[in-house]
Amino acid sequence: MDATPPPVLLLAAGGADSFTGLPGWTARRGFDLGPEPWDRTADRLVCVGIVDDDTAPAALEALARGAALAIEVAARGATRHRFLDDLHKLSTPVAHEPAADPAVDALTPTQRDLLDALAGGATVTAAASDLHLSRRTANRALADARSRLGTASTAAAVRRWVEARPPT
Repeated sequence: MDATPPPVLLLAAGGADSFTGLPGWTARRGFDLGPEPWDRTADRLVCVGIVDDDTAPAALEALARGAALAIEVAARGATRHRFLDDLHKLSTPVAHEPAADPAVDALTPTQRDLLDALAGGATVTAAASDLHLSRRTANRALADARSRLGTASTAAAVRRWVEARPPT
């Protein structure tokens, strides 16, 4: 058995539904691994789900059997404390942040402000005025933003920005 414990990713609320997996691992919903084989280390499975009072023992068993976990912890009270204590005995849980979108990260602050203003319902003219830009400069910044985001229209760029922008 590998001396390194499998990873444990603590997901934010709603993260279990949108978790896509870890490179080199196979994601599976739930914590039931079946009776055989006991050691599942070589399978490189990631059990994804919500840990509550009912599923906490199964999640710990999956981890002990060599599966990684990507979990939302919904258990409360004593069950939550016991689960987290046992989890720390078996592995080192880390908060999971979804991978950032490099195209979104490449946007300039001005482009982000323009896209925010457009997402809020402003026109290009109004957004440019609020940001103390000429309309021509705003249009050029939006053209560059469309190019960086790989979109054909400003509306598609705004939609991609809204879906991928970091929380405020």
